[in-house]
Amino acid sequence: MVSPQQQRLMDAATKAGIAVEDLSAAWSQDAVLYSLNGSTEVVFEGAMLGSSSYLGATICQDLPITRTYAKQFGIPTPDSIVFKLETENVSQAQLKEIVGGFWVQGERYACIPAFSTDGHGASMQLTDLTDLELHLDNYVSEYATWVLERQKEGQDFQVLVVGGQVVAGIVRSALRLAGDGIRTLEELIDTYNETAPEAEKVTIDGETRQLLREQNIFLSEVVPVGVRVQVKNPGAGGSGSKDETAAMHATYHKWGTTIAKATGLKVLSMNFKCDSVGSDPQAQAQLLSLSAKPDWLVFEQAEGNSKDIAKLMLKAMFPENPF
Repeated sequence: MVSPQQQRLMDAATKAGIAVEDLSAAWSQDAVLYSLNGSTEVVFEGAMLGSSSYLGATICQDLPITRTYAKQFGIPTPDSIVFKLETENVSQAQLKEIVGGFWVQGERYACIPAFSTDGHGASMQLTDLTDLELHLDNYVSEYATWVLERQKEGQDFQVLVVGGQVVAGIVRSALRLAGDGIRTLEELIDTYNETAPEAEKVTIDGETRQLLREQNIFLSEVVPVGVRVQVKNPGAGGSGSKDETAAMHATYHKWGTTIAKATGLKVLSMNFKCDSVGSDPQAQAQLLSLSAKPDWLVFEQAEGNSKDIAKLMLKAMFPENPF
């Protein structure tokens, strides 16, 4: 079955006279073949296979490599360390030895799988080693190598690059669940998770517990009508977004072109933390990650957007064939 994003692209392609062949049933995965005037492109799980390369995918998927390339391009990134868990059972004392002098109790940290591509397994707002230990325990069977970084506060700013050019920038907001005066917060989360995509489900991990502590609310507590509880940080899925393309600093455009050229990807997204989208990012922004499978539908549906992102995607797929 195709994703909503793929379905949007299929509808736009059909309208533009591009042949569409749904391969999802045959492949048991989200895959569609697009054809126009003898040219073809397969969009597979959100990625354009025609522009995918081992180098491009690795730069986006391997966070330590992402940061290495960013440094070469002069793009600021968070202060971070990389560590690997050699065993599944790590005590807090052992964890303290692993993170060493990098960890300062009370400061805010993000802990992210080094090879995660969709935000799965990431946790932010960690201030206590107990929360870090809990988070690692939750994903010990899935990931061994981690990036621990000092977390920058500010706006969660995502930039979409299509056809080698920056086409949109959005500020993401946090996911908040509204109370009904009947259900507990845990029940509200369970209801949300029933229909949320896998990458957007709320996991009760160290990040979530930290957020609830800051809001002084418990999972077992009934959430009053009109009260909205933040259960995810901005950019972690399920959140709202506002288009800020016109306000973004010109440097983001330069960085987008540079990264597109280095990766060879026709479409990608850059995820930043910044103080202000209009200020010079060289001085106040940090590149958090890259994605070769961007959620471009979020850009198209963002408040204030006027661009037909699906049409821009099709133009990138078939640059020699106007439609």
